[in-house]
Amino acid sequence: MHVTVFGANGQTGHEIVKQLLQRGHTVTAAVRRPSTVQPLDGVTVCKIDLSDQPSVLAAVQGSHAVISALGSGALRSARKKTSLYSDSARAIRAAMRQLDVKRLIVLSSSGVDEEENAPFFYNCIIRRFLMNTYIDMARMETILSESDDLEWTSVRLSYLVECGSKPYKVYDTSIDSGTFRIGFKDAADFVANEVKERKWMRKMAAIAYP
Repeated sequence: MHVTVFGANGQTGHEIVKQLLQRGHTVTAAVRRPSTVQPLDGVTVCKIDLSDQPSVLAAVQGSHAVISALGSGALRSARKKTSLYSDSARAIRAAMRQLDVKRLIVLSSSGVDEEENAPFFYNCIIRRFLMNTYIDMARMETILSESDDLEWTSVRLSYLVECGSKPYKVYDTSIDSGTFRIGFKDAADFVANEVKERKWMRKMAAIAYP
């Protein structure tokens, strides 16, 4: 399959690209700054501007599936009011509809909903600090839920950490137990598998270590 990955130059996006290649897929890396993408065999780099619909259309052209790993970047930026997630969802959806591409996976966060069983640092510090990002992620998920013509999955990541791969658990919509952490490699593993497996179609899949 050929897969377009928006935000392929971020830490999670880059790991998703690597794992897609390991599974035999080819990739279009759709980014705002092509110079930030590490050259890899099987990857075509495409410059995008979410306010320029033809550039989004060009990035999706020829793909069988689309992944949005777009993010605000540093914590300081992620704290600000944003429409990145909802704007990108609308732009990507419009391009996919025009090109008749159905499969869409987006990265979201378990912080979109308050998790009763989450650790104190997650609910009372991280979630409050990133509330503006979570509000826009909720808008993004609403856009997806209204898109019955797309085969979408929203991947609700817990707190991302740098670690080796290990067993993780997938929850339906919200995490009800566990560590509320997931490694970049295992987050990418779930996304890369879900491109073909389609076990979480039109669902919010929350992933974390048990």
